[in-house]
Amino acid sequence: MRFFSFFLLISLLTACSGTGKVSKSPEVNKPLEQITSIERGILPLVEFHIYDDPSGIRLYWATELEENSALFHVERSGNGTSWEEIGTVVASGKTTERTPYRHLDERPYSGNNFYRIVLEDIDGVQQESEVKSIKHFGFFNLTMFPNPAALGQQITLNFEGEEHHEFQVELIDKYGTRLQRESYESDWGTNQLSFIPKATRRGKYFVRVYLDDYPVQSFTLQLK
Repeated sequence: MRFFSFFLLISLLTACSGTGKVSKSPEVNKPLEQITSIERGILPLVEFHIYDDPSGIRLYWATELEENSALFHVERSGNGTSWEEIGTVVASGKTTERTPYRHLDERPYSGNNFYRIVLEDIDGVQQESEVKSIKHFGFFNLTMFPNPAALGQQITLNFEGEEHHEFQVELIDKYGTRLQRESYESDWGTNQLSFIPKATRRGKYFVRVYLDDYPVQSFTLQLK
């Protein structure tokens, strides 16, 4: 009789629980903490320049006063809104003298590139420079041969480029007069184009190279 009563009690408890297991009340999810960007001050640079060349985009900046500076962060954007860090340069620490810095972006975006410099001091406080922008065409390893060349001899230009850009070549004499302008359409990868300089006299000339009317390189050509 005792066994039957015990068995009945267990059955009733199991039926009430539904599973026979002790259930836990669900935990309330805590709200996620909002990530806030670090507030930055203004970085007063006495110089900030960017240049496009066959190696990439070169950045040059200079300061006149630094107090407990630690690192310069070089940041790049393709649209002026979303930024990424592409390198760091060690700062001087503390100085009242003019101090130049340099950085080379070897893999810039094809097209528009935006750059800014962020100085971080030893306490983690950051200062941000103005934004500089430049257009890069993915134009590399430009060579010209032969040079020197004979009058009437064909000149060949080689370069690594991108498709659907207009490539211009000008021949300028030593007086600054444009004697010739040729236009070509660039292609993806290795490009090679040839032209015969329209020069009637031996001497020094200049070959200017443009991509979409943007100057990218100049050569001194000696015709014999």
